[in-house]
Amino acid sequence: MKRILKRTIGAGTFVRPRLIIKFSNKHVYIQCINDSIGITMFSLTTNIKPLKLFKFNNCLILSKYLGIFVGKELIRRSIHRIKFDRSVKKYHGNIKIFLESIRLYINV
Repeated sequence: MKRILKRTIGAGTFVRPRLIIKFSNKHVYIQCINDSIGITMFSLTTNIKPLKLFKFNNCLILSKYLGIFVGKELIRRSIHRIKFDRSVKKYHGNIKIFLESIRLYINV
């Protein structure tokens, strides 16, 4: 119930969309969602060709690279503020490094 309430209060808009990150065992999935009209503005995964070329031995390096990639994509789409939805994950490790590298480009 808390998660449902939190999501409805912190819903993303066109000006400030919601950014979701999910770590699986093998890949990372990122989505930027506009909840007011219910569309995904863009999505990114480590399955895409430019990221498959790199072999990341360390997940922290991958998180930093993905944060830079997402930050540049948000600037390209003229999005300067986001709401970050970390779900039930704590703010440390991969999540922290990912957000710090996005903060180089936009306000979170």
